[in-house]
Amino acid sequence: MNDGLNQFGATELLKRKPKLSLYPKAFSDGGLSEIEESRLQETNYSVGAKQVELCL
Repeated sequence: MNDGLNQFGATELLKRKPKLSLYPKAFSDGGLSEIEESRLQETNYSVGAKQVELCL
């Protein structure tokens, strides 16, 4: 598979880091605490996100 991707020059598509916009819905009636917000951001950065935006 990698050889095929290399022939078409598509390997850069797989190396891009995504920008994430999160819309947490469950249990957010009073909003998220600072700890919850930071944990959501840290979790997404740890899996390779370039930018994380929490839309509350």
